[in-house]
Amino acid sequence: MEAPTGSGKNSLAIAAAYAASAAKAGPVLVIEPTKVLVEQQIARFREHANGDPSHRALPIMGRADYECLFYPGGKVNAHDSPCYMLDCDHRVAQDSGMTKEDGADPCPYYQAKHEAFQAAQDGTPIVTTAAFAMMNLLFVGGWKDLEPALTIVDEAHTLARIARQLFVHQITDYHLYRIIEKLEGIGSTQTEALRAFASWLVQKARSKPSRDPRMLEQEDVVKMIALLRDVDAKQIEADTHEAIEAGAIDPIKDRAELKTLESAVRGIPNLVRMLSYSLDGEENRALNYVVATYYLEDDPEVVDSPRRRARIYLKIHAYYVGPIIRKTLGHNFLGLSATIGDAEIWTNESGLDVRFHQFGSDWDPKNTRIFIPSDGPYCGRKPRFGTRLYKSIVQGDGRQCGASGMKAARKMIETTCLRFAEQDIRVLVVVSSNKERKAIAFRMKRQGIPYLTYGNGITAKEAVARFRAGEAMVLIGTDAQYAEGVDFPAGIAPVIIYMKPTYSPPTNPQTQFESRRFTSRTFWMLQNWRVMIRSLQVRGRNIRSSTDKGVCIYIDWRFNRFLYSCLPQWLRASFENRLTLDECVDETIKLLSEDS
Repeated sequence: MEAPTGSGKNSLAIAAAYAASAAKAGPVLVIEPTKVLVEQQIARFREHANGDPSHRALPIMGRADYECLFYPGGKVNAHDSPCYMLDCDHRVAQDSGMTKEDGADPCPYYQAKHEAFQAAQDGTPIVTTAAFAMMNLLFVGGWKDLEPALTIVDEAHTLARIARQLFVHQITDYHLYRIIEKLEGIGSTQTEALRAFASWLVQKARSKPSRDPRMLEQEDVVKMIALLRDVDAKQIEADTHEAIEAGAIDPIKDRAELKTLESAVRGIPNLVRMLSYSLDGEENRALNYVVATYYLEDDPEVVDSPRRRARIYLKIHAYYVGPIIRKTLGHNFLGLSATIGDAEIWTNESGLDVRFHQFGSDWDPKNTRIFIPSDGPYCGRKPRFGTRLYKSIVQGDGRQCGASGMKAARKMIETTCLRFAEQDIRVLVVVSSNKERKAIAFRMKRQGIPYLTYGNGITAKEAVARFRAGEAMVLIGTDAQYAEGVDFPAGIAPVIIYMKPTYSPPTNPQTQFESRRFTSRTFWMLQNWRVMIRSLQVRGRNIRSSTDKGVCIYIDWRFNRFLYSCLPQWLRASFENRLTLDECVDETIKLLSEDS
């Protein structure tokens, strides 16, 4: 279901969850893209329940959010603990809820997981992240046998992206040689087999240009599978347990070493499986793609990061995630989003062929403006001389392009933020890269405009919290951080400036894979759809209710190619691309100064 921001999607999700829970038809899952949104949704459930114990919902997070009790002091979380290899008294049996040792404090992670699992079977709504749901409903005993009566997914447009980010298997030369070193230390028979794989990987990665992520060819994948099948993970596990029993490994003092060996035991079979899905079959195309990258020892990215010891990276990316998503969601699924856009493309991305409903809004479009300045620069690569585009925007409009276009865009953002600061109007500036984020921050500092951004010990989340609390006039961040998942209602950031659309670069491994897999038409449909969705998400950050007033200024002329056509009908009356930037600012100041 696609409905605009502030139209009551969260209330609908809560009502649907409670209705399904009351029917006692089975588990009810509410899935959010991030932990922050899980916390926000749980707060809404509690507010809705108003103390009624029959109306409750339970959150469950991933391992990193829970302390490991095996290691004293509370400094190790369950994600960093080699839990799989430990004989731990705190472990909680998922069926009975009993600890391994009577009287031991229950493991916070397994206790929370047990309680959530039991509550799910009783029909209590479980609120969790998409990552937790995918991993557990696919692979974990008990959870994978659950058949949800209803699964509600917030921000449903993110499903495919989250699945692809989640199902990436990475291994580095540093990691491999650490495993080899530990295997030698315990006298494992698998040392030489793993060394042969490591040597081949190093040689293959170094055959590519430095810092250039390249897809490996089919014959390379076949070779890796053959080398890894010579490594017996079960034998490594047996050798490790034998070393623990003999006292050669101390689970407390040697936690890092034990975690390294655990990663080999669990990681090698997964690596082989994911690599096998990266091969084209007689009838089916590859479902994954494999990328190798290496860095020179004097590479600034390595030199400036002393903790970064790896030089070679191998990543296996899952691409076709439709079966993963379908298995996670079950048969009854309610997806909610303000930005689905083209339902056919979303269906192809997510693998979900479901009924699609699009709802309009009764909001007054006069409360918002969507501007593309008529004098905005062209921030893409300068068109080739003599082409129709060159004649139109360079010769005809005299528009700045390429590097000069980017410089002009930065200048426009600088002067615009200064004008708004003089009017006590706060601004969110969204850019496409950290390089641009730093460049805009430099310009704010030069103008003496109070600004906030992340870095230098400040996280993106902390910067948002401080801005919401009233600090600074301008908040600067990339669209990867601030295009979605952050809200600035009630005038916190009534103006948003979006610098340019973020197209995936041709060197991006997923872009390389898609360009090989699809026709040119399908490839560009996908790229444009993703840019459209992100552009619409940016616009919705400051309009969270029917009473909010907000403006979004899209600087780059290229937004003219798609922005109007991807706006919902009810919002098109707010669009304007015939005014100069100065005129857009004047209109914005006028709108925000009017009484609601």
